[in-house]
Amino acid sequence: MMKKNKRLLFLAILLCLGLGLGTQTAKADIIEDILKAKIIGHVDFERILSEYEKNKDLIFQLEIQLNSWLERQQKEYQQILREKEEEIGELTKYLKELEEGKESGIFAEAEEKIKETQAEIERKKGELESLVQQINEELQGQLNEELQKQNEEYKNRLDHEIIPDIMAMVEVIAVEDGYRFVFDKRDLIYVQDSKIVRSLDITEKVLLRLNEEYKEKK
Repeated sequence: MMKKNKRLLFLAILLCLGLGLGTQTAKADIIEDILKAKIIGHVDFERILSEYEKNKDLIFQLEIQLNSWLERQQKEYQQILREKEEEIGELTKYLKELEEGKESGIFAEAEEKIKETQAEIERKKGELESLVQQINEELQGQLNEELQKQNEEYKNRLDHEIIPDIMAMVEVIAVEDGYRFVFDKRDLIYVQDSKIVRSLDITEKVLLRLNEEYKEKK
């Protein structure tokens, strides 16, 4: 309820400034009072989140974990496929020996063995194709599960570490600079004079202090 009342108060001020209520002199006085008193400040929360080094490090760590997991899975599946390919290679080598033996007359029953070996090679190739499809499906399913786990981990750490850090620092800066209200930039629906927005923006201060403190704790 308090958050809602703060937002309504802020919107009321913006409407007074933006919709032409009162004289130009009166509006100028209101603006001047706000700027001098530092009643209202705002931050670009999305920018803070994207440039906060702790959040960037967290995303990087999760990417490394995912790439490491994917590499392990691929190596495991590649070994399985390599074994199948080696079986086909051995059969192909044997088939070549049979065909050469048939031409030289060494193998009396070469014709029948050639047909059997050709059939075996085709069967192995079919198994390999099926195995590749199966592995791709399994890997995609496992990847989706791993991504889900990582998203849940990121959201958990975002909610319990990153966002609390940001909110705490916003409060620190607001108290130090004497702001009574601090809003997210996305809540600014309309402001007639863009100078007001720039003058009340504490994003840079919040980011600077956040990253300085994080660097000291690393």
